[in-house]
Amino acid sequence: MNDKQTYRYFEAQSLRPNILRHQTAEGTIRYLEVGEHTENVVIFIHGAPSSMAIFRDLLVDKPLLQHTKIVAVDRAGYGYSDYGKAVVSIAEQARRLAPILQKYAQTHKRVILVGASYGGSVSAKLAMDYPDLVQDVMFVSASLAPREEKIYGISYMIRRRAFKWLFPKFIRVANAEKLAHEQALQEILPTWGNIKTRIHVLHGTADNLIYPANVAFAEKQLINAQSFQVQWIPDMGHKISYAHPEIIQKALLALLP
Repeated sequence: MNDKQTYRYFEAQSLRPNILRHQTAEGTIRYLEVGEHTENVVIFIHGAPSSMAIFRDLLVDKPLLQHTKIVAVDRAGYGYSDYGKAVVSIAEQARRLAPILQKYAQTHKRVILVGASYGGSVSAKLAMDYPDLVQDVMFVSASLAPREEKIYGISYMIRRRAFKWLFPKFIRVANAEKLAHEQALQEILPTWGNIKTRIHVLHGTADNLIYPANVAFAEKQLINAQSFQVQWIPDMGHKISYAHPEIIQKALLALLP
């Protein structure tokens, strides 16, 4: 959804977001904010392939907006954040989002990161690097453990020069992230102990893309987390964020005063 489409979508819900861009030497991050709440802010970070648009139902959720400001980002390589330019380092993805986290941490008392799938990896890294700025992290079908995710055979074909041009850019970006993900997760292993926040996990018991073993891995690593709560979704695969936003909405409302 480009800016014009996004404004139109929100106007249909009688809402007006601010669409913003953070510019750095490395590139641009597009993000939006909606709501006037000054105590709480929820920052949504999407997976792969995706964009902030995957959270569109939650961004206009008026019960949520009564309790929190809502922010959503296009991660580097997706949407309108340097679309098509893959950034396969989790640490670098987090570094590019850090100024947005810092901005809202200065103006709000409680920051809740919601990371879906690959966005969970990035949320974890932000909480590792800025433990005093994040109060809660919600992992939604989050990829956190090296080697605990499915890689399709076609992924290896897509990366070959002769075939990759047959696929759209967002698929190529997601594929590059997927094939580099194990190494990227290994690189952040030493800093899991930095996370001090409350942790909330939503994961499907039948997720055959990001395996449920990711949850046990996270619990083992999060030795300094303030708390660790898991909500298993029975018989659910890897589709919570895009097919069942009501599960996320209900979980967030349970956290917010």
